[in-house]
Amino acid sequence: MILEPYQPPPTESEQRQANTEEQEKPETPQVVVVTPETPAINFAVPTLGNLVAPSALAQPPPLNPLVPPAPLKRVPSALNDTGVTGQRPRPPYPRIALEQAQQGSVTLLISADDSGTIVSVEVKKSSGYPVLDRGAVDYVKRHWTVPAGTGSHLFETTITYQLQAS
Repeated sequence: MILEPYQPPPTESEQRQANTEEQEKPETPQVVVVTPETPAINFAVPTLGNLVAPSALAQPPPLNPLVPPAPLKRVPSALNDTGVTGQRPRPPYPRIALEQAQQGSVTLLISADDSGTIVSVEVKKSSGYPVLDRGAVDYVKRHWTVPAGTGSHLFETTITYQLQAS
């Protein structure tokens, strides 16, 4: 038989205090992951990334993260063809479109790199005929250049295919 010493039952105030302490004590430990800006922490081995530190050493990040700035709107510069010769010759009329008497204007968005080389061409407004649109896009990609160092890398041009009255 094992005898245990007698302990009187806890009083009401002691019981309330014990309940309050249990409620205040969180079930999981509070850990905050931050990257401190102070060089006061020295490591024997260099570390990369975040660091787990007591909250007394570093402040936690804000609850509401910063909103990223709105992207800048790129407005295309106007670009015209230079005629039969030059840096931007006029695209030839597609033979199939001539035979079918197709005509119209196609507006293109052209992206260029710093050296003036055309990187991409896309149709902004169609002529209504895929043959005319495709002919303009292909020709501009293969034969056009833009002046180097213009500051703008986005250009807009309109190519008009119009049948001549004979």
